[in-house]
Amino acid sequence: MFKIYYNAKPVISNIQKPSINLNWSDLLYDKLQTIIGKAFVLERTENDTLPQKEFKFPKQFLQDFHNHVLSTLQTEGIIVENVIQNQWMQKYIFIQGSYTAEIDFYYNGKKQFSRIVPIIPKSTSIELVNKIIELIQIK
Repeated sequence: MFKIYYNAKPVISNIQKPSINLNWSDLLYDKLQTIIGKAFVLERTENDTLPQKEFKFPKQFLQDFHNHVLSTLQTEGIIVENVIQNQWMQKYIFIQGSYTAEIDFYYNGKKQFSRIVPIIPKSTSIELVNKIIELIQIK
């Protein structure tokens, strides 16, 4: 039996050959080596509902923005998987079904969100990215 290991990204990090060496196992192992380092999507069904995580924010306007994001996306079944707080920017990672979207929201010194930057290479669905951007409008 082959063992395939992956990390939290999720990216395949290693493949281990079976301990019993069969004629075909070397050929299959060579083919499987091509997927090491590749990202993959875990399929979720409609019944796989993820609970919404809770996040704490150091400033009230960041909490207010987060509450706006949650209330706007809740009816669409879009979950906030993670929020990474940086200076002048909040990085949001969203999940809907088996798709992910990573979007940076920039704010200024007046505590106003001013720019939305989708991170396309780290997103698995441009449609989800566009949907989120359309729903979360910066005033």
